[in-house]
Amino acid sequence: MDGLGGVGKTTMLKRLIEGTFDSSTPMTIGLDFFVKKYELFDKEVYAQFWDFVGISRFNVLKDICYKGANSMILVCDITRHMTFTEEIFNFYLQLAENAELKREQIILAASKVDLHVGRYLIREMLIDLCQKYNFHDFFEVSARSNDNIELLFESSVVLGMYFKNLISEEDFIDYNNDLKNRIKEPRILPQEKIIRKCFKCNRPLYYYEFYSANISKFPEDTLIKIWMSPYIQLYCCYCYKKLTNIQLSF
Repeated sequence: MDGLGGVGKTTMLKRLIEGTFDSSTPMTIGLDFFVKKYELFDKEVYAQFWDFVGISRFNVLKDICYKGANSMILVCDITRHMTFTEEIFNFYLQLAENAELKREQIILAASKVDLHVGRYLIREMLIDLCQKYNFHDFFEVSARSNDNIELLFESSVVLGMYFKNLISEEDFIDYNNDLKNRIKEPRILPQEKIIRKCFKCNRPLYYYEFYSANISKFPEDTLIKIWMSPYIQLYCCYCYKKLTNIQLSF
């Protein structure tokens, strides 16, 4: 796995291996690896996932990581623009100097999609980049909601099996055709830890209060988009009642 620091590589791996999500996962120092057993195409495979630190001073270790790799997941953070623009281009240039890994062995993964209501526009740009650089595939994933995490890593294992000549081209094509039906549309989840404030009185607002007060009026997906939008003014119940001229009762 490669990508800038903080894009979510370790968090994604912990979700895969341990089934947990930790938003305070410390940044990887140097290298780390995880092992997971798969049973695919009537074969028992132990896949080793290398988690590479996303700090430039450790780039000297990349040749070690790339050597012998059967596939790679390149991770970008959909909430940080530079990770999916200049960083993908820099990675592409670096890859051109490394003969150990082919572009067709790389899967581009957009992480943290649960946090971005505007991801649909970014999705088109990333799909275009994936095609431009001839990467194998593109995934939208969220370690927090566990959307498409299992499929991303399973797909990387199958890709590695194909380039290691463990499966036929026919099996590989059939798997990827079936994969399209298994990928889920990622969910946008509210940032419950974020505390918003009443636009009028500055009182702290919490998502569970906002949700309880409005779920009878709007569907949940709409409430999540409203809560996460920085352009919408929110009011506490007291100020809202005053604005709508409703008589208060105590």
